[in-house]
Parts: sequence; structure tokens; C-alpha cells
Amino acid sequence: MDASFARYRAEQAEQRRVSRRIRRLAATLAVVLLGTAALAGYAWQQRSDAGQQRNQADSRQDAAEAMNLRSQDPTLAEQLSLAAYRMAPTSQARGSLLTSSDTPLAARLLGPSDTVQAVALSPDHRLLAVAAADGTVRLWNVARPDQPVSLGPPFVRQKQAFYAAAFSPDGRVLAVAGAGDQVQLWNVARPSRPVQLGHPLTGPAGTVYALAFSPAGTTLAAGSADGTVRLWTMGAGGAAPGPTDRPVALPVTAGDYVQTVAFNPAGTELAAGTSGGTVARWALPDAKGAGAKGRPTALPTLNGPADVVFSVAFSPDGRTLAAGSKDKTVWLWDVTNPVRPRPTGQFKGATSWINAVAFSPDGSLLADGSSDGSAQLWDVATATPVATLPDPGPVTTLAWDSGQHLITGAADGSVRVWALPPAVLATDGLVNGVAFSAAHPDMLAVASGNLQLWDAVRRVPLGPAVTVPGTSPGGAAFSPSGSVLAAGYLDGMLRMYRVTTAGGQSRLVSEGTVQASDTGYVENVAYSPNGRLVATADDDSTVRLWDVSDPAHPRKVATLRGFGSYVFSVAFNRAGTMLAASSADKTVRLWNIADPAHPRQLGPALTGPANTVYSVAFDPAKPVLAAGSADRTVWLWNIADPAHPRRLGRPLTGPASYVYSIAFSPSGTMLAAGSTDDTVWLWGVTNPAKPAPLATLTGPSDHVYTVAFSPTGSTLAAGSADGSVHLWDTTAAAAARAVCSMGGDPIDRSEWARYLPGTPYRPPCR
Repeated sequence: MDASFARYRAEQAEQRRVSRRIRRLAATLAVVLLGTAALAGYAWQQRSDAGQQRNQADSRQDAAEAMNLRSQDPTLAEQLSLAAYRMAPTSQARGSLLTSSDTPLAARLLGPSDTVQAVALSPDHRLLAVAAADGTVRLWNVARPDQPVSLGPPFVRQKQAFYAAAFSPDGRVLAVAGAGDQVQLWNVARPSRPVQLGHPLTGPAGTVYALAFSPAGTTLAAGSADGTVRLWTMGAGGAAPGPTDRPVALPVTAGDYVQTVAFNPAGTELAAGTSGGTVARWALPDAKGAGAKGRPTALPTLNGPADVVFSVAFSPDGRTLAAGSKDKTVWLWDVTNPVRPRPTGQFKGATSWINAVAFSPDGSLLADGSSDGSAQLWDVATATPVATLPDPGPVTTLAWDSGQHLITGAADGSVRVWALPPAVLATDGLVNGVAFSAAHPDMLAVASGNLQLWDAVRRVPLGPAVTVPGTSPGGAAFSPSGSVLAAGYLDGMLRMYRVTTAGGQSRLVSEGTVQASDTGYVENVAYSPNGRLVATADDDSTVRLWDVSDPAHPRKVATLRGFGSYVFSVAFNRAGTMLAASSADKTVRLWNIADPAHPRQLGPALTGPANTVYSVAFDPAKPVLAAGSADRTVWLWNIADPAHPRRLGRPLTGPASYVYSIAFSPSGTMLAAGSTDDTVWLWGVTNPAKPAPLATLTGPSDHVYTVAFSPTGSTLAAGSADGSVHLWDTTAAAAARAVCSMGGDPIDRSEWARYLPGTPYRPPCR
């Protein structure tokens, strides 16, 4: 038994040794496996980090490409911005994408391999014809202008260039012509299968540069390089003239080409622009068509242009004739009395030839297309430019598709359908202030040379501007109810206006006016949250509090002193119990105004900025105060204990020049700063102790003096010394929707390879 027991113990000991060896081996294998996994994970993480770094670098580079391209081809730049953001949401890509939200939007149509020479829109606005120098004519369905659809390959191909296209008034016939010295007529009642009508019309002894149907559709006019305008009488139902029908030939000055022709809306007058810089005109026998009762009669020629007249257009009421010239000018005449035309002005904005002009359907705007690579929109009543639409090549032709869309054709072989108006408001001077109405979120007050209310969504003025001779507003603020607007003026006055709205129009009705600054400007105004007080920041080194319970009779309740120089900005906190003000003496001061008649300064002045403090703003959601300074920084303080504010981290940097205006978003998650480096900077301030740079917005061509968020926080407005107010989306999702809201042809593979080399082709809006 002893031997058996000894053997048993020996066996047990051996089993334990084997178990220990197995466990040690398993542990060793586990360590090896864990090490291998760790190495694999580390390698994967390294590859992932490297991939993210590459994506971020590519994103930043692509965003920079988009920014550089924006002034030449915004349509392509917008797609590049979105592609860059989707590659990696860097602050540069976000800035480029948000900047896209205020650049003109257009659906781009590609196809011709050469210059687009003419675009024509059918009277029902459903069909677009494009004639090009490559000898092709194409059709698009534009029943939805923002989502144009190609109707197939060119239905006309020839060796010679096409220069002209025109639809008959019923939209069933399309006339096209060019270097072939003849006019082709096509039945496009079935756009997918155009049918040529008869034989081409002959007679011109040179290139046909222009075509136009009379308003009744009974006459077709063609302007030619042979120095004549030819008129054909159309057959019943739009039938082509027969082979024996001879056109009426109307000669212009010997040696001059006819570059353009147009009928007036009544069909009683025909105008032709020539290479000699004149506009020849004829009175037509009757409105039903030239030649019906005798020959047209010559009217006085219009003179003035110093070079070729490339385009003429009548206003919808027929009272005005516009001509675009090679002399870079649009010329206007009043032709109400056809035999006594009267020059009424000139539009000068282009830096190269004016190739095309057209009035909007309601006659309020005139568009010109120039070889400087832009189309410019003019307000006819005020003779002021309201928008510029950039193009990568000379704009050769244009047509209006209602007042909301303009179609342009260009030398790069593309057509663009622009959504109007663009998100930039044009004012009459340097913009000192912008303010949204909390009660009417789409209403924006702009203080520039005058005081104007705008619809920030439709981007149109809401009514007449208020002008005070000899002065202009320095800032404006709405009452919480939106019924009153307070404005501080450069003559030292505080002016109160009642906001009235009727029939879709809003007016500013003058109420009370008081002297608010003893010397110099009222730099800024702010309305208290309860609507009873207005604070003014004054050049006489004071802040004044006004009881405006009766806007017709503002009453001063307190004067706040202590500053050593101009006061540039004032702001109420959300509760209306505190007031902050900033000064050229480099300080910010806080007051308790729970009792407005007896304000009490809270602690010593806040210091830190090395230069003028131009702007202050309270965070609406947190006890934080921000200040923007001429030292190119934004300072943040925790004011939970307002008598002892505590500085939050280092000042925010980035702007290359003065920070002139700051604003928090309504949610307190974003802070915007407008700078005199012509940019607006955005930071995320959900955690104000650790602000995160979100984006830099560009677009203004001069100093940004004022910024404001809309009541919903979805829009940021910025006013510039260049007279513009830019309106940007504040989220990438909204900006992306805007970019993709216009259809047309996306960025193609060759463009993708040029701007995004090495990246798989992924059009961002498909």
C-alpha cells in the first residue's frame, strides 16, 4: 500500500507539473497573442491616423482650391467645398462650405465643345435651346429651372458656327442661324423629335448674327454681316415661308454688320444694333407683322456708343431701349415717343465688352453679360448694381426665366441657370449695423447710408428706405416686440421709428428724436429685453440710458461715465439686469441696472486688450461676456460673479486685423467675429473655457463692421464697408442642401482629377 500510495503521489505531482507547464505555455501564448494583437492594433491605428491626416490635408487643400475658384466659377467651387467637407470636416472645409451658402447658386449645363453663342427660352418657359460655335443646337427641359433635364444629344450639327436662336411666340417653332448665311426653322412641338420645316431661308450674304420673331409671330427678323435686316412673313400657324417668298431687306449704314435685333412688345418698332456703334430703328406698318401693309419706315438712329452694339432689348412696357456695347457700357433711351428718343443714362460696371442685355419680366431689373466673365444685375429705377454673377468665361448670351432665374451662356461652352436673388444684399454705402427682429425672424434692419428693412429670406427690400439728409445711422436695434426700431446716427441723435406692415410692405415711421451725444457719433444702440430701455454708446465717452416706453418721447434716465475715450458698443444681458460697454480706452465696464435710474458699476473696469475694444456681447445661455478688440483678439470672461469677473483662458486669435463686431448665436454655442481683414470668424463656445475654431467666412471685399445672428441662429449676417450685407448658413447641413438644391451637371471626371487628384470620383450631389 505504501508503494501504491507513493506511486499515486508521484503521478499526482507529475500531473500538477504538466498542468503548470500547460498553464505557463498558455500564458506565454496569450502574451504573444496579446502582443501581436497590440502590434496589429497599433499598426491599424497608425494607418487609420495616417489616413485621417491625409484626408484632413486633402480636405484643407481642396477647400483652398474652392476658395480660389469661387470668384471665377462659384458653381464648381460649391461642389468642391462640399466634397472637401465630406472628405474631412476641417475648419477650412467647413468655412469654404459655409461661404458657399452666400455665393450665387446655379444649375450648370454642359455639352457644347465651344462657345455658347445664343440661348433662347420658349414662351411657356419649359424649353431651352442652346446654339453654339461648334455647330450644334441642343434642347433642355427647364420646366423646373433648378432641375434642368437634357433632351438628348444635339438635334442639329453642322460645320459652321451657330450664332442666333429664337422661339416663335407660340413656342412651336425654333429658328437658328449662323455662319451658314441661312436660317433654319424647326418644329419643336415634340421636343424629343424636332422636325425641320421646309428648306432653310436664304437671302443674307453673310453670317446671320441675330434672330427675333415679332410678338404676333407673323414676322421673322434676321440681322446679318451683309449690313441688312431681313424680314420674312411667316405662314399661317407658324408655317415656313415658301421658296418664292422674298424677305424685305432693311439696310443699315454702309459697311456695318448687324449684330442684334429686337421687336418692341407691341410689335410696332424694330431695333438693330450695328458694328458702327449705332442702333437703327424702324416703325412697322402694324402690330400684326411687318410688310402686311407696306414697308417699314425708318426712325431716328440712336447714337452714343463708342463701339460695336452687340445687343439691344426693349423693356416690357416698351418705353425704354437698352443697348450693350463693346465700349463696356449699357446705354438707355426713352423711346416712348419713337420719333423723339431721349437718352436716359448709362450703366457702367463691366470691365470688358457688353455682349448681351435683357430686362427682367417685370422690368425692374436689367441684366448684362460681359466678356469680363460676369453677368451684372441692375436696379433700373435707381440705376444701381444689385448683384454680380461670376462665370469662368466671357458671358455671351442671356435670357430671363421669370424674376427668380436668369440663364447665361458663356465662352467655356456651359450654360448656367442662376437662382435669384443671391444671398448678398447691396446697399447704398458703408454698412455700420445689421439687426434681426426677434418677432419677425425674416426681417433685417440695415444701417448704411440710409436705414432700410429687408426680407432676409427673399432678399428684397421690404419698403422704402429712410434717409436723413446730412447724416447716416451708425447702428440699429429692434424692440423685443419688433414694433419699434431704434437707430443711433452720426449726427449724435437717437431716432425712434415705428415699424408698420401692410400689403407685404413695411415702413419705418418716424417717432421721437433726441440728442444722445454731446459731441460726435452715436456709435451703437441696444434695446433691453423688456423693451423699456435703449442704451446708446456715445463718442462723448458716455453711455446713456433712455426710457422708450413711449417711443415718441424718449426720456433720459441715466448717464454712465468713467471711460477715458469713445464708447463703441453696448449690450444688455438676457435678464436685462446688467449692461456692458466697451471703449477706445481699452476697457470694458459692467453696470447693475436693476434700477435704471440708479445704475451701479460692478467692480473695476475689465482690462487685458492692448487696443480699442470695439464690441461686447453677452452669451445668452451662460454667464460669459465676450469683447472684440483692435488688438485682433476676442476676450472671454466668466461673469457668474459679475463683481469679480474671471478671464477664461487665452484670447481667441486668428483675425489679421481689428475685431470690430462680435455676436453669440441664440443658443450660445457659436461666437462670430467680424474683422477689418474682410472676414468673419466662427468659434464653437459650448465650453467657453475651450473654444474651438469652426470656420472662417469670406466674401466681403472690404472691412466687416457688423455681424448678427438671426433669431433661430440659422443665418449669420455681416455688413461690410463695401456696401454689402452677406447672409450665410451657419450649419454645414444647411449649406450642403443649398449647394445641391440646384441640379444640372455635377463636377465631371476631368475636373475631379484636376482638383482632387488621387481621390475616387464621388460627385457630392449624387
